Amino acid sequence: LAHRPEQVGHHHKWEPTFINELMRTLRTDDVVFDIGAEQGEFGALAATVVDGLGVHLFEPSPQVWPNIRAVWEANGLDGPGGSWPGFVADVSRGLPVQADWLGWPEISDGPIHAEGAFCVLTERPEIPAITVDEYTRFAVPNIVMIDVEGAEALVLRGMRRTLRRAERLVVFVSIHPPDFLARFDSTQEEVFQLLSSAGYVGRWLGFDHEAHWVFTR
Repeated sequence: LAHRPEQVGHHHKWEPTFINELMRTLRTDDVVFDIGAEQGEFGALAATVVDGLGVHLFEPSPQVWPNIRAVWEANGLDGPGGSWPGFVADVSRGLPVQADWLGWPEISDGPIHAEGAFCVLTERPEIPAITVDEYTRFAVPNIVMIDVEGAEALVLRGMRRTLRRAERLVVFVSIHPPDFLARFDSTQEEVFQLLSSAGYVGRWLGFDHEAHWVFTR
């Protein structure tokens, strides 16, 4: 990327391995779900291959959406194809009666925030949640990137149908320490079980404060 926000400029040792694997995996006609988009830089990177319209961004923290949009626009990217300004979980809640997930959400049109922020599902009941299986009525992914601060099992529980039915699906997931997952009544073992039971085999990519894996079948 030509432009990356300074607050995510601390390059982790695993990032080159992840980026190389992502770019090797991507095809130009892929649909990418970036779940836990944070500042949007990895979704933007994917968009350089699949075009912005091929990327769907999922991020519950309202204040980072202007940052995400700024990164994309600074790199001259179109899209995204869709966006969800809420949580991804095992149960949908608070969905709008008529959902419009095309392009940028309204909250992306605002000032850039110097500090990032995380939202936790159990602490922000006013923020809506959706399952991947529910969202696939709109778009079906070939690549899913998951970095959700311990809610990995919730995301995977809510995409069981997608995992089973996908003809081609590659799942990148950052698996957090046990205390992170315990906040959502889940474990690292459950994360692996949810993927392995659908026929996916994992390969370790690296570690910082969480373990980064890619799963294929």
